[in-house]
Amino acid sequence: MTKEFGVNLAGRVSNFELAQSEVLFPLYESIVNSIQAIEDRRLEDVSFSGGKIVVEIERGIQLPLDDLPTATVSGFCIRDNGIGFNGPNFESFLQSDSTYSDSQPV
Repeated sequence: MTKEFGVNLAGRVSNFELAQSEVLFPLYESIVNSIQAIEDRRLEDVSFSGGKIVVEIERGIQLPLDDLPTATVSGFCIRDNGIGFNGPNFESFLQSDSTYSDSQPV
């Protein structure tokens, strides 16, 4: 009987301990991934020149500005027009703690 190694993503994420000074590190990593995806697209399509990254901050219900405090940030949505999930990128995405992007030229 063949068994495959699995990863519980929610459990893996909850095991990360970030100092208060590092709470935006996942956002930083996501933006770096977007930059790399745009660079990969440029390598594949030399006519491509319009790299774009959009970062949206998600909050709870916003109160009027004069009623403080403002709603708590609940997440981020990051979109780019990079290369996307081609075969190697998707395989890397499916692997926990992949080092695929570490081996790619910048």
